[in-house]
Amino acid sequence: MLDAKASAENKVQIMVPKGQSFATAEPLIYVQVFYQPDKQQTLADFARTSNTRWIAANPTAKISELPIVERANGKPAFLRFAFENPRKAQQAYEVGALGVDSDKDGNDFVLDVVMTGNSKAALDRADAAYTAFLKAH
Repeated sequence: MLDAKASAENKVQIMVPKGQSFATAEPLIYVQVFYQPDKQQTLADFARTSNTRWIAANPTAKISELPIVERANGKPAFLRFAFENPRKAQQAYEVGALGVDSDKDGNDFVLDVVMTGNSKAALDRADAAYTAFLKAH
């Protein structure tokens, strides 16, 4: 079911199991897609800019770089980061993976595949499934 409040706050559609909310379901995966008109911008540059913006909005938070995830489809690997923001209960702990893709018309996109939860333990329990999802895409 749609969590309307969390969807509006985060500007993405957030679906959760019936009877739960974005704040209580553990963990969740959501995907954001960003059009990338600047074909010269590398994924690493996009990540640096994105992470800088995130820290500016959440100054007490912490970001750590994680090992990349190679993709089975031959596309460039996902860059991964761990985000810790205990002051924001809905998104206290997240792992974000940034990857590139394109459509049939040659438009480039950055995918931000995020696993989020209110405990690091929940993310640790789901990490194998999340990583398998990334490898397949």
